[in-house]
Amino acid sequence: NTGKLNEMSIGASDGYYYDYYSDYCTVTVKTVGPVKRHLVVLVGGSTQIVTENAQFMNAAVKEDTGSWYYRYGSGEAAINGQTVTGITAGDVDITVTCITGEGVQKESEITVHVTDPEYTPVEDFVLAGNYLYPQISGHAYNYSEIILESEDEDVCSVRDYCFYITGAGSCKLTITVDGRKFTDKITAYAPVLSDEFLLLKKGKSKTVTVSGLPAGIKPTFKTADKKVAAVTSGGKIKAKEAGSTYITITCGDLVTYTCTVTVGKNATAMKAAQKAFSHIGASYSQDRRMQEGFYDCSSLVWRSYDEAGVKLAGATSYAPTAADLAKKLEAEGKAIAYEYIDPDELQPGDLQFYSSSSNGRYMNIDHVAIYYGALYDYWWGEENIGMIVEAGSGGVHVSCGIGGHGIRMVCRPLN
Repeated sequence: NTGKLNEMSIGASDGYYYDYYSDYCTVTVKTVGPVKRHLVVLVGGSTQIVTENAQFMNAAVKEDTGSWYYRYGSGEAAINGQTVTGITAGDVDITVTCITGEGVQKESEITVHVTDPEYTPVEDFVLAGNYLYPQISGHAYNYSEIILESEDEDVCSVRDYCFYITGAGSCKLTITVDGRKFTDKITAYAPVLSDEFLLLKKGKSKTVTVSGLPAGIKPTFKTADKKVAAVTSGGKIKAKEAGSTYITITCGDLVTYTCTVTVGKNATAMKAAQKAFSHIGASYSQDRRMQEGFYDCSSLVWRSYDEAGVKLAGATSYAPTAADLAKKLEAEGKAIAYEYIDPDELQPGDLQFYSSSSNGRYMNIDHVAIYYGALYDYWWGEENIGMIVEAGSGGVHVSCGIGGHGIRMVCRPLN
């Protein structure tokens, strides 16, 4: 390759100061001898030793390698001129002798990796959204050439050295290792849980299902708290007491889902929370806050309750600001706290008012969000961290883990 030598400096000193002269020159590095220092060949196959800027003289197997680095086992290869034929799988060290353009005899060592690759077909179910790494043995790691091909990109796509299952269906895969070709046919599944989060009023029921499962796999259902919600073997969940729990849905060894259940006391408040949830993805705008598809924080809350049949704060056609909404609800006796309270004490439809700075408005409130329901943090021991729906600069979205920063008031609009 051709590159630049960084810098050459010649210094002279008068005892106090140094004067430097800098310049650049071009350095050309040429290959002299074997072009590749690692060759890969199949058992029974052949490859060529190619040289550059030197004339090939001969090649011989190096009997005593004395190699201290990791090897793939001792292999066997036959050499006929510049042709190397693989006999037994493993590594073979070869000494190549060449004559350079200057007439100098030069010896170089190369390693031949003799491979005998095998592929293990996929036997388990394959799920959409997962990576599939081909199970290959008998190849030379880092040196073998592996080519992956998929017959249907809608089912399975190629990602570097693995496949990615993109959707449900059947697909033929081709795996070529050092020129040896293998084919496999996979059937991918994309099961779907009907409900990840459920809001239910005490005494109400709903059936949770899993669609898209392979034939013969039947989900089993288990509740974490029978006092809050019970579940039948068919997935029918019945709300028993206000609170929250989760249902574990196990689909054989294929996949396990979790459905969070929040049991509330007021059906209208839950409907408002569900309406807010249905607007996730809508755009944020203060100027267009009352237009379809646009929300700011307080118009999301007010319009969600309006869709549920309740006009908050007595406003009939236009949503109040977050501060005005908080002031009116407090005056109506709807405030239940003036600081963070544990999500287990909240109910769907409760409103949380926040302050991030001094704005001169009521209690310096500048934001409001609606509590949707429980969200369990299984990483930290199945703790309910809560989930809210809010409108901000990124649009209408869910925030997981309500935290306590900036909360000035919590209101329950409906008893």
